[in-house]
Formats: sequence, C-alpha cells, structure tokens
Amino acid sequence: MLIGGLYGIIIGRVLFGESMFSGQANASKIALLFLDRLLEMETLALIDCQVQSPHLLSLGASVVPRAQFVDSLDELCEPPRAFATWPEMPIKASELIPD
Repeated sequence: MLIGGLYGIIIGRVLFGESMFSGQANASKIALLFLDRLLEMETLALIDCQVQSPHLLSLGASVVPRAQFVDSLDELCEPPRAFATWPEMPIKASELIPD
C-alpha cells in the first residue's frame, strides 16, 4: 500500500520536484527525509520545490534568489559521468535497425 511520497525529475544532481502526496498524515515527509539523506551523501545537491509554501519552509526549505538558482543549475545540471561518452550527434533510428 502506497501511503505517500513525491515525484519529480532528476537532471544531473538536481531533483526538480513536481508533487507530493499523502494518503496518511505526514507520509510525504518521509520521502522528503529520504531525499535529505541523499543531499547529505552528496548524491543530490539541490531539491527544487518550485513553489514556496509554509509547509515546505517548516521542513527547512529556503528561498533562493533567481540569479543564484540559475548559477547553481549551470553547475549542477551537468550530465552525469555515466554519460561522458554519449554521442555528440543524434543517432538516427535507421542507423540502429539492420537492413
């Protein structure tokens, strides 16, 4: 049974949060706590909550000036090292399918 959580998109070391949900009181806070642990382990560097709310501020979120946020994204959204050999040019589907 799923009682709560959150979802978003990870680019580089930034999680762009989309939504939190709870089937039971405070359940989404456990998911946010897990993400906080990933920040501590330096797996993630930033969680973008997108919208300021009293709820998120009560959990330790802070408002970041836009210029600082953009500078952070320039640094933290670099492709992960696993994709260091990713092709620079697009690969056409016809190149992947044998004749």
